[in-house]
Amino acid sequence: MLQPHLQRIELNKQSDVCVPSNSGYAHVQRSSQQLLNQLQQQGVCGITAELGRVEAHDLARRLEKHLGGRMQTIFSDSKAFIDTTAIPQSAASTKLHWLDNPRGRKYTGQYYDNAQRTLKLNPALERTAIDRYNSLGYAVNLIYIEGDKGRVERLRSKVFFPLLNTALVFQTSHDMLRFEKEQRGNTNLLLALTGWPDSVDPDGARTAGGGHSQTAKFCARPMGDVHLDPRLRQLAKIQNEERMCQQIIQKHDTDQTQRHTMMALESLTKDLEELNKSMEELERNKKILEGTIQEKTSELNCVMSARLEGQPLQKKRKTGP
Repeated sequence: MLQPHLQRIELNKQSDVCVPSNSGYAHVQRSSQQLLNQLQQQGVCGITAELGRVEAHDLARRLEKHLGGRMQTIFSDSKAFIDTTAIPQSAASTKLHWLDNPRGRKYTGQYYDNAQRTLKLNPALERTAIDRYNSLGYAVNLIYIEGDKGRVERLRSKVFFPLLNTALVFQTSHDMLRFEKEQRGNTNLLLALTGWPDSVDPDGARTAGGGHSQTAKFCARPMGDVHLDPRLRQLAKIQNEERMCQQIIQKHDTDQTQRHTMMALESLTKDLEELNKSMEELERNKKILEGTIQEKTSELNCVMSARLEGQPLQKKRKTGP
């Protein structure tokens, strides 16, 4: 029998289900919480949201949206518990699942030799997706599970593998669509953290985002000294650095814009001064030209008058020796 997760599901004590605010239970619908409070039998492992942790916020939200109502499925070791527990109408969306159900789907392949007992689904394809298409790998391996290896292996193979199967996670929809186009014959569900579409089904159908699950949330922050998959730590670090870079770029762009504006203003001021000088010079030349035209006009009028009266023009007498 699995031990109650972090000793939070001692079902005969009301206080033990009042968990911290950063727990997945804090986001479960009130009706589901009431159902959990009413359960009086041992052998309950917990709900999907509480059995795993996802450090990267974007990844946690994406998996929550994909799982939807399955985030609040209650898992139990006990068949008797499943058979004798009735779901009240107020929590009709909550499902009960027996972990050892022989008809249930579970993983039967090999595991990597690590504390988290990650699944060896298709190492070659996963390596290609990570190296060439900015993938984070298989979604089922990106969830941290607390406990010993036996508990971790059981939950990963019997809880999260049936829920996530061989879904691959990509950082953007662009990377996801490149993978879909270039890796012909792919039969995996593809999930993207950002962009539209944010998922591609094995049959090629594309799905756009429509908000996150409102039923339950993964813990987006680990409790205690938890060592997560290094790829998740790297993703969280990259996202944080990206936000810092965007802030720096935005400030830099603002400073650059201000400098360019001041330089353009100074240039326009100088051009305006030069234009004013040119206008003054033109005004002076205009006055000189008007004086010259007036003088020439007077002389021409005198010549025309003399000719009309028949009088010869008096030439200026030359002075000389």
